[in-house]
Amino acid sequence: PKNKNFKLMNENLVVGKSDPKIDCFDNLIFVNDDFDKIKIPSFIKRICKFVFKSIVNLKTVDFEENSKLDSIGVSAFENTSIKCITIPNSVKIIEKNAFQNCANLTNVEFMGDDVLVDSECFWQSKLVRVISFPNASKVSFAFDAFQYQSCRMFICAGGELNKLMPKD
Repeated sequence: PKNKNFKLMNENLVVGKSDPKIDCFDNLIFVNDDFDKIKIPSFIKRICKFVFKSIVNLKTVDFEENSKLDSIGVSAFENTSIKCITIPNSVKIIEKNAFQNCANLTNVEFMGDDVLVDSECFWQSKLVRVISFPNASKVSFAFDAFQYQSCRMFICAGGELNKLMPKD
């Protein structure tokens, strides 16, 4: 409670500073698991690894307007029950396994113009039917970003699409 680098918000979010020298609490570090819906505050720049992992009741994730979120960490939403998600335009990277084994996930919309989707990001999320990038000028994704899921529609608006191959 007296730690100046972490803060409890709304009795269910623990936020931290990306840099101890700043006043802003911009990293989402931990959440209680007794909810089915969450709205990510606009000042959050990073959802850290494992934050929502295995919160099986989580079905809806929204973001406040003017979100400053730029990255979603490793396994951040792994094994949740979210059905669809719209990723804010400020997000540049979705890290490894971010949406792994999201059994109910059907639609994902990336609003950013330059997005990197990392390795096994949607691994075993077998119900995903639509992944769209309506504002993208450049989309890069790991060669195995969509492994073991059967996306039926992949939409990329007029930009550059890059498949990143593993390094030898």
